[in-house]
Amino acid sequence: MATESQTTMLRELSAAGDRERTGALDVEWDGTRASLFFTFGQASHAELERADGRKLVGNDALSALVEELPADFRVAPWRRAKVADDTLRCTTEELMFLFRRDNTITAGNGAKPTATAKRKSKESRRAAGTPTDGVAGDPPQAVVEAAPFHLSGFPLLPLGKALFADQASRVEGLDRAVPHLPDCLIVLDASHARGAVLVAGASVADAVWVDGSVGLLGGDAAVAVFGAGVGSVAAHAIDDPRVVAAVPILWRAPRLWATVPGRSVAVDSLLAGVRSAGSSCALLAAGSDDPGVALFSEGELVAVYTESKPAPVTTKAALGRLLKAPGAQVTLLRTDADASAPLEIGGITFPLLVGDAAPGEELETTVAEAPAAPRVEATVAFADFVPTRVEVDIDALRAELISIAHVWLGKDDAAAVAAAINNARPGVDDFVAAIQEIASLDIPGHENAVMRAMAREMHFRAAEVLCGV
Repeated sequence: MATESQTTMLRELSAAGDRERTGALDVEWDGTRASLFFTFGQASHAELERADGRKLVGNDALSALVEELPADFRVAPWRRAKVADDTLRCTTEELMFLFRRDNTITAGNGAKPTATAKRKSKESRRAAGTPTDGVAGDPPQAVVEAAPFHLSGFPLLPLGKALFADQASRVEGLDRAVPHLPDCLIVLDASHARGAVLVAGASVADAVWVDGSVGLLGGDAAVAVFGAGVGSVAAHAIDDPRVVAAVPILWRAPRLWATVPGRSVAVDSLLAGVRSAGSSCALLAAGSDDPGVALFSEGELVAVYTESKPAPVTTKAALGRLLKAPGAQVTLLRTDADASAPLEIGGITFPLLVGDAAPGEELETTVAEAPAAPRVEATVAFADFVPTRVEVDIDALRAELISIAHVWLGKDDAAAVAAAINNARPGVDDFVAAIQEIASLDIPGHENAVMRAMAREMHFRAAEVLCGV
């Protein structure tokens, strides 16, 4: 549920876009101050200054703001300002999405490699004395590939039997040992970076490297891992070739779809849907006390593992425990899916979050919206829906949805929303239809984007309760 600070910020962002403002929006917390600058309603620049005097600008400042902003902060009054710098290209809808969603999906997802990334890649190649075409399938002088996440979004990896007795530090010449290794994952963990190299058939099959400013894939990532010289390194055997084929999905699949409540996923239907489609994909389950991953290869479940139990298993019971854990929110990763529409698999629909991008191009964040419904008056009633009874505490759900409206709109302005919720009959379809209508209510003083964002939060919460097990 949005806090008062978040609601205020979203209102200001929405107003900036709808009114095509030119100026700055300032936020402060714990000695940190950040400013977003707009030119005719488009975000053009960002600055962030921490309590110790360190400063960030542009994408770095925006990423830090999204990742570090606490639930409660101070939003300063809108101020008139102009800056010559043009370091961002974000719409207000994109910014609203960033500040309402999981910070592992940020404006930098899929961004093309920066000059810093390319420079560091060349430096690591020289340090390791190795060309980047050592990865199977990479052409000579391959284009630098960027990882679709930041350091905070580095995925959990399946960690089987350790090949080393202990984790080693500053392993020298590990790349020369690759021809003598079984199929495995070489994992690097450092204070400022993480990486992994997938070894299959006595050669490097793929790799990923992420630090504070660079995210690399393929040959450049392998060189960065082998030439890191810091942190701890471990190698974990992979006994199943199907896992070898599925693991790169974790770092190559763009983050395209929103999370859905894990409790709403029917395990049998999901397994049947993935099998029927012959899909190779990954399910990321976050938000619970023990987050984890499920990997599928050509329709078959090949690995289920969690943060506390990283050794992969393949049982349906393990998948069920992962998805049904309290608080679990599940998202889907696929490298072969159509990025132009929401994805449905096994009866579960994953709402589209971002558009696609060609390799090496910037991936722009866009919130997927259905075609705008006709505007309706705030006095509309929802008494004509056919009831579909469910065994849940409907009164408690109504109260919770109304409390969401109070946070977004204030108690007085939320009266029309409360009436719509109270008029909805106790069924899944009825509540969904009511929330869709709420998204199109025209309530004076509240922007359309705010109404849609509020309705989206209601929809997710109603789905959790009505489809829970």
